[in-house]
Amino acid sequence: MKKILLYLTVFIFALSCKKTIKRAAKNIPVQIISKQVFKEVKHLSSKNWDKLKDLGFALKTKKNSIEVFDDKGNLLGSIRGDQITSTPGFTTKTYNKLLDSKLFSNFKYKVENTIYQTDEKGRVISVFTSNFPRMIIKKPRNPLRQGLGNLPKGGIKGVDVGGHGIANRLGGISEVINMFPMNKKLNGNGGEWFKLEEFVENNRKYIKDFNIKFIYKDNSHRPDFFRATYIYKGEVVVKTFVNMKTI
Repeated sequence: MKKILLYLTVFIFALSCKKTIKRAAKNIPVQIISKQVFKEVKHLSSKNWDKLKDLGFALKTKKNSIEVFDDKGNLLGSIRGDQITSTPGFTTKTYNKLLDSKLFSNFKYKVENTIYQTDEKGRVISVFTSNFPRMIIKKPRNPLRQGLGNLPKGGIKGVDVGGHGIANRLGGISEVINMFPMNKKLNGNGGEWFKLEEFVENNRKYIKDFNIKFIYKDNSHRPDFFRATYIYKGEVVVKTFVNMKTI
């Protein structure tokens, strides 16, 4: 009789635990991978697989993403849906080649807390960061890097320099994705773009949702205009800069 009562008690306890687990499972948030995301990853792999391999990248497919490595086995980024999540180089010998190569069209590149958006031609059309850190970690600068972001992108010799989208003084990266042909007077000391960078650096704790739009004409990779939009002490500020073709 005691054994029967023991078995019955164990059975009731197990049944109770099972019901509790089911109730708990219903409350656990589950991340659903949409068919569209999976389709985009598959499309990306078939469209750009050979191109990435030709550039010297090694690819590894995971369940819902593609990881990109350099020839030394260093992870450069992870591709999922229409976004690449990556990290910049922190020395002059560790620039991220994935952020230096030809960019995918209509894609987002998330690098630290900054998002770069490309258009159908693979041009960066916007750079966005929700806020700037209090302590800035400056990335290594190199004149060669800024040169790669100038003439190869349609910059005008003697007029333009390779300017940062997010300034180096604000933690902006030195990879080509963050470099744009800019009129050297606009970008140089005392220029309007220089003044904007200086203002943001000195007031970054008050600035939110900093966004730069790059406006191109036809097939050019040299922006004609830059439009900076941000929130400063609760007020929306919009500034437009003309990228003149002459000094």
